[in-house]
Amino acid sequence: MAKVLGIAKIHVGSSLLRSKEGASITLGGIERTEVAGYAVYGFSEKVVGATVSCTLAHTNDLSLAELAQTTDAVIRFECDNGTVYVVEHAYMRTTPQVTAGSGDVTCEFGGDPAREELP
Repeated sequence: MAKVLGIAKIHVGSSLLRSKEGASITLGGIERTEVAGYAVYGFSEKVVGATVSCTLAHTNDLSLAELAQTTDAVIRFECDNGTVYVVEHAYMRTTPQVTAGSGDVTCEFGGDPAREELP
């Protein structure tokens, strides 16, 4: 029986982030747009980058200033079913947002289209 993704580990460079449940990756790649007039003529293509979104546990050893400066990094999105997605030339897309009480830090990274490594 196939194993379904339950837990994802996110590495930014050599650091393993303390990501919480709900992390996601949009693989990027080729995006197609319909071209139409009085009929559908076809489609055009453009390359879109990957997006990695996650919520981190805000611990006293997490430097948000350092994380916010992330550029030209390699992100590994490791799924517990054995699949790994690699995003090269990754950067912090938005400023990390901290929520008191829950201790959550929301982050969004962008980068090259993800490369899939199957188990």
